[in-house]
Amino acid sequence: QNWLSALVKARLKASHAHRTEKLKRVEKIRQEVEEFTTGIKIDKVLGELIFSIFYLAEGTKRENTITVANSNPNLLKSFLNLFRFLYNPDEKKFRCCLHLRKDQSETQAKNYWSKILNIPVSKFHKTQFDKRTTEQTFSDYKGVCVLVYFDMALQRRILYLGEKLLKMMNEIKWTRSSAG
Repeated sequence: QNWLSALVKARLKASHAHRTEKLKRVEKIRQEVEEFTTGIKIDKVLGELIFSIFYLAEGTKRENTITVANSNPNLLKSFLNLFRFLYNPDEKKFRCCLHLRKDQSETQAKNYWSKILNIPVSKFHKTQFDKRTTEQTFSDYKGVCVLVYFDMALQRRILYLGEKLLKMMNEIKWTRSSAG
């Protein structure tokens, strides 16, 4: 009995020690990132490069529209903020569509995403519901928001810029010394 009791105490101490060390490692990384990003200014050139690579990774390639879908509100808001900064878009060309679980409120979700993205609820198309939903949705899950902007020429520019950047990166003979 004493041995089992001591084992429980030892496990608790080890768990606490591991948690403390993890928090120290996480804080060190946060500090390194803060130092690394201090002084970085996202101007239009860097912004457009970031935007084009992000769009290549996350955007649809179907011609005619710039479309990105995601459930992360910070990601979509950042994408849209950068888009507005770079291209001064015609706000009338934005549309949104939500993909929700069947237990979610369409009205609440539209109001949420409308506020986050600064796009009027009137610009939201019909919501799609996943009828396969069987379990309760997590309270912080707001569904997937599909953000659409209608401009074929701009979509082509973004895709070509991203493809050109990828080509340039593939032509570099990467070594530790060339990375700086």
